[in-house]
Amino acid sequence: MTGSAVRVDGMQGITPIWPVATAVNAEGALTFHGRTAESLLDEFGSPLYLIDTDEVSARARYFVRAAADAFTNSTTHVSFAGKAFLSKEVVRLVTDAGMLVDTCSMGEMRIALAAGVPGRRLVLHGNNKSDAEIELAIEQGFAKIVVDEPDEPARIAAIARRLGKRARVMLRVTAGIHAGGHEYISTAHEDQKFGVPLLAFYCIFGDILSNLIWCGMMIWLSFCAIRGLVYANEQTGAARNIRYFHIGVLCFAFAEYLLWTAGCFWPDTSPASPTFWCDMLLTLAILGLLPATRKAVDA
Repeated sequence: MTGSAVRVDGMQGITPIWPVATAVNAEGALTFHGRTAESLLDEFGSPLYLIDTDEVSARARYFVRAAADAFTNSTTHVSFAGKAFLSKEVVRLVTDAGMLVDTCSMGEMRIALAAGVPGRRLVLHGNNKSDAEIELAIEQGFAKIVVDEPDEPARIAAIARRLGKRARVMLRVTAGIHAGGHEYISTAHEDQKFGVPLLAFYCIFGDILSNLIWCGMMIWLSFCAIRGLVYANEQTGAARNIRYFHIGVLCFAFAEYLLWTAGCFWPDTSPASPTFWCDMLLTLAILGLLPATRKAVDA
């Protein structure tokens, strides 16, 4: 808060984002627990940062209670994000209300410990943890060390083994949920820097696996069609006409192969692309042609 006075001209009241104990008096001045901003600035100077400790405690208790009520069949832990604002008094307020404190740097860890809070009420988070931070968390018996990167379990295990202690960890996953909002603040996408992708195996090997399956289906389809074509050419009369079906299947396989090859050079996977839908329809058609071709061969 800066300046010698704060006026809220044209406001009829305080919006919900403000603490409950704030108001606008008859003169239009902003007040905190009955004290005007001007009087606080006169007493403490500017800039001035105010925290409504009653509000912090009340909201912390509300979040803890809401989580417990929502998940009655499990143990819930609600953590205060130290990055929001961390001081020793804030640490005491939120932990007294039943919260854990989430830290993500050596400074935040030291502040929380300096407040007299035991390690079992603290959490270490972040995707750039140093060995020193991990070591301090293990030494102090932190409630959780949140695994944000695939290489962290090995690092945590090595440090815990060296210290002769057991580390408590929690795996953070990115579930691949695209719920909207700005891409820079969406934390559940597969390529998010926080957490390990839930579909990590697919992200690494999925494209190879899907192509192997596709190639296997196309080879089997082509084999059945060629076998059926050879058989049909040996027949006479109406049975010989089945060769046209097998020729059509081979043409389809050739067209699908060309489309797949083109996709290697123009990989457009957007649903707005005609290539996407053409490829989708042709791929689905394989599932119908496989049993039909096999049945024609057996006939």
